[in-house]
Amino acid sequence: MNIYFLVEGKRTEMKVYPKWLSYLVPELHRVQWHHQVSKNNYCIFTGDGFPSLLDNHLRKSVEDINDTGIFNYFVICLDADEQNVQQCKQDILEFMTRENIVLNDNVQFEIIVQNKCLETWFLGNTKFSKKSQ
Repeated sequence: MNIYFLVEGKRTEMKVYPKWLSYLVPELHRVQWHHQVSKNNYCIFTGDGFPSLLDNHLRKSVEDINDTGIFNYFVICLDADEQNVQQCKQDILEFMTRENIVLNDNVQFEIIVQNKCLETWFLGNTKFSKKSQ
């Protein structure tokens, strides 16, 4: 199984998702670039915030996935902010349709909406992380 992640954040998601994956799916190994993927690998790229994730990174990510032909999943992770989860998902799908961004049929597409945002989740779950000293 190979997964391509495109995450909204520059800092938090780039630290948290690899850690979570190491516990949830320990057989997956991170590689730096999409062309290094072979078997049981994932790569993770930042979309540099929103709307940059859509405007500057989504098309290139889909092109990389389609060109390599080795990914099983494409996962986008973004914050809901002031929208509801369903509206966030719908906005991405509408953007892809409007911009004619088409993912290969054999790649499963998942959108993870962090409601309201990932940092808010951490603030609300203070026992999960270390306190600053």
